[in-house]
Amino acid sequence: MSPGTIVLASSPLVGPLTMDTLADAIRVHDVPVITAAAPHALDDWLDALAIAAGPAVQPVVLVGFSAAGPRLPAAARRVHADALVFLDSRLPEDGATPTGGEPDFDALLDRLTDTDGVVAPWSQWWGDGLLAALIPDAALRQQFVAECPALPRSVFTAPVPAPEFAGPCGYVALSESYPLSVSVARSRGWPVIELDGHHLWPLVRSDAVAGAVLDVAHRL
Repeated sequence: MSPGTIVLASSPLVGPLTMDTLADAIRVHDVPVITAAAPHALDDWLDALAIAAGPAVQPVVLVGFSAAGPRLPAAARRVHADALVFLDSRLPEDGATPTGGEPDFDALLDRLTDTDGVVAPWSQWWGDGLLAALIPDAALRQQFVAECPALPRSVFTAPVPAPEFAGPCGYVALSESYPLSVSVARSRGWPVIELDGHHLWPLVRSDAVAGAVLDVAHRL
């Protein structure tokens, strides 16, 4: 499929910098790209995406990064998506929580949640040393950290609807974070590209990620 427009759906855990950087890398290939704000509440997130995608030219390829992945089927009708690409994310499961109910992840959230039920920003989850290794550029890292919001715990526990999507789908893995999602995508016959990178490559290696997203999109 030759995309008329690529719509990038960002995770509500990070600010706009990551998807804006990836969008710029895709535009180098003369492909129109639309990005949107990523409010944490699902309905607000869907509204923001639908408004931003209003002028999109068909066919629309909707790309969901990280925590946006499970939300893609709910967004597909709102943005009139013709195809979906999951970018280093879980796959949707109707009514599942964003964390997938994994005990280790829930335990991590317990440690990160304050007495008001607010979870620390994603940039604080893994420690300064790891974040510095993922984003070596200090100025870029500072901007990324400044944009990551603290979120209510409900964001991680509210079920996400995943209505049936009949169009083609693909998957781009940036890391080894979602092996089950990659396996399921392959079993469904989707085009899959696995990059030997890490979860923040859309920010620090946007050229490689842009190439992979476009490759998958053209194979849909």
